Amino acid sequence: MAVNKSIINLAAIKEPDGCAMDIAKFERYMIAARYCHRGYRIGYQRGLKRHFFGKDFGAEGDHELWMALGSANDPDYDDPSYIEMGRGYRDGFAGIAPVAAEETADV
Repeated sequence: MAVNKSIINLAAIKEPDGCAMDIAKFERYMIAARYCHRGYRIGYQRGLKRHFFGKDFGAEGDHELWMALGSANDPDYDDPSYIEMGRGYRDGFAGIAPVAAEETADV
């Protein structure tokens, strides 16, 4: 399965300074995230992009909002979709492999 490179031309970019993740791993994780629960997937893919591209992806304020999404610091903490999106973002930002769909909450 090929990644749609029309959105982000991964072949034309270099690994960001300080990023331990290579392009192949980034692509593998983005593809694997397709099989995760929708809310988790949305957050995960955004967080992974922030991890890989660093501050070149998204504004700092947006990053802070996503990091807090669904956590105890979020006023909408009890919304299951926010919890999943926030958890996905934090996992992606940490650069860890995505959680399989059957392991995510059924929301």
